[in-house]
Amino acid sequence: MDAIVMQEFGGPDVLRWQSVPDPTTEPGWVTVELKAAALNWHDVLVRQGKYSSPLPHILGADGAGIRTDTGEEVLVLPSLWWGDREAAPGAQWEILGDHQRGTYA
Repeated sequence: MDAIVMQEFGGPDVLRWQSVPDPTTEPGWVTVELKAAALNWHDVLVRQGKYSSPLPHILGADGAGIRTDTGEEVLVLPSLWWGDREAAPGAQWEILGDHQRGTYA
């Protein structure tokens, strides 16, 4: 698949269009064929290295597309591992694109 990948932290010039292997679907996750991804301030902070994301990395928290297994339209909810409390996230919480491959693919 095609993705916007960063090999290092920095300005917008560190982002490169390249081919990457298709994702494997982990238990409890689904694969989404992205139709739209949004740029937001969080993605800029990830690109600058503020979240110690792994490199190389595909950023992007927000997106919408089609589930590849069912054809259902989906809106990507970027909150991962929220935890048991509705009022506040738990210690394992993160935003998609911090450490997991994001929506720029």
